[in-house]
Amino acid sequence: MYFWYKVLPHMSVFLILLTVTTFVYLPFFANPALLLNRNNDLTEFFWPIFYYLKQNILVNHQIPFWNNMFFAGTPLLPDPQNPIWYLPNAIFLFTDINTGIIISLFLHTLFGSIGMYIASRKVFKFSSLISLMVSGIFTLSPIYFSYLEAGHWGLAISWTWMPYLLLSTYQLGNKPTPKNVFLFAISASSMYFNHVVTALIAIAPAVVYWLYKKSIRYPTVALLLALVTISPALILQLSWLPNTTRQILLAYPETFPIWRGKREYIRTVFLFNPETEKAITFGIVPTILALYGFIKLKRKLKLFLILPAILLLLIVLNNVSPILPLLLKIDFFVLMRVTTRVWFLIFFILLFSFGYALEKLNKYMTVALGFLALVESTLIGYSYFVKPISARENIPVVIYNILESDKTNFRVFCLSRCIPQKEAALRNLHLVEGYGTLPEKNYFYVLGEALNTRWDKYSLSVPPFEAYLYQKLQPNAKLLRAFNTKYVISKYPLNDTNFVFWEKFDEYYLYLNKLWF
Repeated sequence: MYFWYKVLPHMSVFLILLTVTTFVYLPFFANPALLLNRNNDLTEFFWPIFYYLKQNILVNHQIPFWNNMFFAGTPLLPDPQNPIWYLPNAIFLFTDINTGIIISLFLHTLFGSIGMYIASRKVFKFSSLISLMVSGIFTLSPIYFSYLEAGHWGLAISWTWMPYLLLSTYQLGNKPTPKNVFLFAISASSMYFNHVVTALIAIAPAVVYWLYKKSIRYPTVALLLALVTISPALILQLSWLPNTTRQILLAYPETFPIWRGKREYIRTVFLFNPETEKAITFGIVPTILALYGFIKLKRKLKLFLILPAILLLLIVLNNVSPILPLLLKIDFFVLMRVTTRVWFLIFFILLFSFGYALEKLNKYMTVALGFLALVESTLIGYSYFVKPISARENIPVVIYNILESDKTNFRVFCLSRCIPQKEAALRNLHLVEGYGTLPEKNYFYVLGEALNTRWDKYSLSVPPFEAYLYQKLQPNAKLLRAFNTKYVISKYPLNDTNFVFWEKFDEYYLYLNKLWF
């Protein structure tokens, strides 16, 4: 009887959190394309990498250190977004990629919701009912939905580890034990393997908290253990970073999002904003409750929260921030590129204040307002999936048939990036162009020369969007030979006589580079 007395309450909590998580994913279970085929970062970058890794391990029996699919071939192992280091990604070896993505996201979301409930109980000291609501707001948060809609795989997975980092940080500052050392190291390294910037931002306040609590020994061990865990990836990344286009940002800083004014910024905290990088919405009811909860806090705790919150808000303001000139002198800020990456810290401040407000209300008001907050958060979150799916340019099947029938080792270059990287992975085609966060700098500039043009600013896409959308790029056949380019696809005739016209298929001209032979 004592066993069931202890277990049943926890089982009830688990079933509630499982129900909430299942509710989140019901639309994706019913229509997987809603999540998987949005022509976003998931389909354009992560899906091909998962597939490429799986094929190399199962077919070639080796872990690939090199990504041969796009960017004319590029290092894979030092790429911070490669899935090799994070062990749960082994799921893709046992399922098809689509199924693996949904299962992995579902389990991580459930895992995160459980962690948030535990953190709410042990860190925030909230009751079981309030902790369930706090966990619900965390799970149903618009920012998490925005990650799913945009296909930001690393951000979505990192999000689910945050409660455990919060929990272990608090415990190491108050009741340090070896168990919490390991929990912090696992949480921090898992976040790092999925999204480096998020991990670094999250660890910084943890260190500040430990210094404030004068807790040194166990936190130091936890940091060292985390550092040892990530060291193979970290060493490779630090050695490769200077050779990537990310360094261009230091010479030509570009930070996002671009706010249309402070009013838009404030409005977005309360109301849905469809722009992915502006996903900072907390909701009307949750924000009002958070403000009420903040007012009810003790003065010392208010000061402890308000000072970092003001700094973070100024960072997120980006182009309308009064301290932007100062921020642009900080390399980490420039390399971060998207200022809303720090918003999750403000989110947790709001989440704590939200839960504290509910603790101060009577039970009926708590249930009513908590339920309204959950409904509003859900509606805002699903609003991201109401956005129309952007069309992705794609060549006719007949061109794919021609390329696949050629059994030689070659690369194909579509000047308008008309071959989706997912399609290239499935058909085992090697592209000259590409899309990703870290192209190599020498490739970036040499390809510009090969196209008889020049670009200086950082770009996720190569060629950059503004280049292929607004210019008629004229490639140099000799220079493209260096990239092993046999076929070139264009929407207009090419001038270089070394390109032999094959045939026009719909709007696409197919050329053969005779210097390849």
